[in-house]
Amino acid sequence: FVVQPATIDRIVTDALRREVGGRARLRLTDDVENAELEVRGRIRPLETSSRSFSSFVAALEYSLTLELDLEVHLASGDVVKLDPTMLSETESYLASPDVEVTRTNRLEALRRLSDQIASRVADTIELIERPIPEGSASEGG
Repeated sequence: FVVQPATIDRIVTDALRREVGGRARLRLTDDVENAELEVRGRIRPLETSSRSFSSFVAALEYSLTLELDLEVHLASGDVVKLDPTMLSETESYLASPDVEVTRTNRLEALRRLSDQIASRVADTIELIERPIPEGSASEGG
């Protein structure tokens, strides 16, 4: 059940573009020279493991882990390395005797993982753009 690297790349990139592009304060551009920030990084190899087995030792459920290494390059020249713990997520998906069903379940799990991580990345970019003022967390009383 191998997912080709180009497919993984596309799914993760689409999720990031959708999430960042959907935020009112953030606007995507192809003009890297004039961008306020640029997200760079890599997708680590997917990790898959069997989670549960039937009585005849066939996998019933798998676990898929998606991990990214990302950093935000600001126009000022500063680089913000994003926290690896927020860039890693694991989800389970069901196996099936039908290879195509298992493959589809794995791709759907990958899409959900990509969406979760993309949301965290967009949240972080918004905080980089407009940081929370010091002391505001303790002012709530």
